[in-house]
Amino acid sequence: MPIQPNQPLTFHRYGGELVSLAIPHSASDSFSAAGYSPIHTNASYTGGQVRQHGNLSFSRVYQAGHEVPAYQPETAYEIFMRVLFNKDISTGLEGTGEGTDYSSTGPDDTLGFRNEQFEQPLQFCYTLDPGSTCTEGQIEGLLDGSATVCSWIVKDENSTVLFPDLVGELGVEGCGAGKSGNGSVGGGNGTVGSGGGPTVPFEGGAAARVGGSLGAILLGLVGFLML
Repeated sequence: MPIQPNQPLTFHRYGGELVSLAIPHSASDSFSAAGYSPIHTNASYTGGQVRQHGNLSFSRVYQAGHEVPAYQPETAYEIFMRVLFNKDISTGLEGTGEGTDYSSTGPDDTLGFRNEQFEQPLQFCYTLDPGSTCTEGQIEGLLDGSATVCSWIVKDENSTVLFPDLVGELGVEGCGAGKSGNGSVGGGNGTVGSGGGPTVPFEGGAAARVGGSLGAILLGLVGFLML
């Protein structure tokens, strides 16, 4: 019962499919001749595609990474239960045990089934966590003082869309007019949070701000080690 996640490039589904087709057994020709049927996870959701003959199956699970149950728990559960009780992976209605001759039907491969492309969220550079939220160019701008920083957020084409009141308009010098700190960030992970902060560029330059944050990290580590 190989189960292949759809997303990982290091453990790609095409390789998994070839492995399943290379398994030597008495019904290997029948398995290779079986087509791909949809995996009906429930009445409204198709969780992937499966090739199956008897109790040997190869499943492609949509929108899943290396740990399939973590990404698609209901689909993984349904596959497990259907295998456990000798039912077809596609619907869970057909018996696949000894004395049956079940084969899935459908196309020879899953190339025609494409993932929905999700819109990627806009990223912004948060100067308290530059290593994971800022590009190399933004870090260079922070170090040489050329970047405009508003409440620890670098002003660019993304942040002006996400926080227009805070950072102002793209192409206009300075930050936004907001002074209340409502658009500030917290948590240091590049997402909107609840913290407060200044709504003007940090006095002393962006490089000083980066240096200050590194100093705060070091002080925090020292405090932790002294506990």
